[in-house]
Amino acid sequence: MQEIPPAPELTPRPGLAGKPAGRFAAKFAFTVCRFVLAVVVSVFFARWWCGRGAEAVMKGDLSSQTAMAEGAAHWIAAESPSGAFSTGSDVFDGEWLFGTYVMSSLGLVQSAWEHPELRERNAPLVREAVAKILSRGVKSFDARSWGEDPIDSLPAGRGDHAAYLGYLNLVLACQHLIDPASPTAALHESISQVLATRLEASPIGLLQTYPGECYPLDNAAGIASLALRDRSAARPVSPSVLRWMEAFSSRWRDPKTGLLIQAVDWKSGRPVDHARGSGTSLAAYFFSFADAALSRRLHEAAVAELSRSFCGFTAMREYPSGIDGRGDIDSGPLLAGLSISSTGFSLAGCRQQGDAAGFTARWRLVHLMGVPARKDGASHFIVGGRLGDAILFAMSTAVPASVLDRELPTRP
Repeated sequence: MQEIPPAPELTPRPGLAGKPAGRFAAKFAFTVCRFVLAVVVSVFFARWWCGRGAEAVMKGDLSSQTAMAEGAAHWIAAESPSGAFSTGSDVFDGEWLFGTYVMSSLGLVQSAWEHPELRERNAPLVREAVAKILSRGVKSFDARSWGEDPIDSLPAGRGDHAAYLGYLNLVLACQHLIDPASPTAALHESISQVLATRLEASPIGLLQTYPGECYPLDNAAGIASLALRDRSAARPVSPSVLRWMEAFSSRWRDPKTGLLIQAVDWKSGRPVDHARGSGTSLAAYFFSFADAALSRRLHEAAVAELSRSFCGFTAMREYPSGIDGRGDIDSGPLLAGLSISSTGFSLAGCRQQGDAAGFTARWRLVHLMGVPARKDGASHFIVGGRLGDAILFAMSTAVPASVLDRELPTRP
């Protein structure tokens, strides 16, 4: 019988046991470590990259404000064709063009308050912006809605024109502090009297922006303009204006969150929309010209209810937790409930309240989403376009109460 040779000695195959498996585990761990390190480095780089310039803007650096002013000057001088925006609505397109000139003007005034050497440069730009606000093409979005021109119909017009007249009047009230010789002084006085008369006649102490549409935010601009008018004349704010502002501390804020209600019924004052971040933070900015304490309360409510931070970036929700609202023309598109409009508007409150960390964290996100660039000494946000440039200019140069107080005459 043939002898069967012994079986050859088997060599273990590389697999999941023994030294080969150990090498696999080590390689896998090294790959994971490299991935984690890459993520950490990317986050820290993004924080640094997007946060560049935040400290200078927060401190009111002259070169930063000058670059933003140059960006505003570019858009003020640019042609304003009907196709400047493409929201799909003639009203919203008109609002955005109007808002570009309003916010540019406020930014120019604020930077001149903070840096008096800019007044000679900025005052003519504000005059040019105001001239465009008063032009028939820019007024048309409001005139079509009411069936009458908001300026030509003064003082006996049948419409409220809360947004157009209120925002314009706030610009005029601010303008006259850096440009007392401006030819619009009489118009400012006329609009102020009309706003006060119409507010007194309103059943709820608020005016309509468009027929049947009433927004506390738009009224905040007009009411703040009336308070600033009194303060600029070195006289006490009138009792009526104080009463209307008090309603923003009580009636027009959500009792649970302290946020500003976005829209109300113009006859009863009943809320017809939720309290929201974009309106609250922008109203906090408007009231900084009139009542620093009210401005601070609105800002603090927005921060407490809406602020969300991650990896050194801070964004603001549009709606309070538990409310799954939709994005619209005010909030912009929402991502997991976060709003770039609400975030951008809150920059003003952070600067005014001296919150450097909060300002920087929001500035990082605005830069990440807005894609900043400089050309010929002017700063722009590529994604935001002309309105984005104007809003961020105004919010980033919002002055603390001490700076505004310095500009106001003292009472005899």
